[in-house]
Amino acid sequence: MWVEDITDGSQVFRRAGNLSSGGIYLDQTIPIPVGVHVQLRFTLPGDDAAIIVTGEIVSISATESLGMGVKFLGLAGAEQQRIDAYLQRAASPQ
Repeated sequence: MWVEDITDGSQVFRRAGNLSSGGIYLDQTIPIPVGVHVQLRFTLPGDDAAIIVTGEIVSISATESLGMGVKFLGLAGAEQQRIDAYLQRAASPQ
């Protein structure tokens, strides 16, 4: 899943390596320092509407795989429900 970092009016595409109810791990990207706030936009697989959320960088990986963990801040209730429903669908065998 691709995630747009739209912080400060710029647009950088980053790849999600992991999504949870409370945050997202952005994989294979040059990390931003811990504590920085970012604005992210992404569309869940099988969904048409984008989710826009503010997040805080809470961890970074400076190893070969480069990446960073982002904690969601103030996620709207409806968007939280969409993420939780997607995670439940993804974890349930069809």
